[in-house]
Amino acid sequence: MKIYFAGSIRGGRDDIQTYQEIIKFISKFGTVLTEHVGDPLLTNEGEKENLEHFIYNRDLNWLKESDVVVAEVTIDITLQNRTDIIIRIRSNQI
Repeated sequence: MKIYFAGSIRGGRDDIQTYQEIIKFISKFGTVLTEHVGDPLLTNEGEKENLEHFIYNRDLNWLKESDVVVAEVTIDITLQNRTDIIIRIRSNQI
């Protein structure tokens, strides 16, 4: 099973330990496509080495490829766009 894990990167990295625990747990059930979300070296500035369009396309492909999405959403960020994308992917509108 392929798992897309969503957690805050640019919205703050305060819950990094929680992300690591979730990733470790869900890894028992399949491959976590987004393990980098739990990387303690990743700052709230995001992936500086990758351009915005690259990250967007990569994540969109991972979402399409995933069998399940697990999202940790307790950090107050604008998730509406990501939620809309997930809903459209799951209903085959993208």
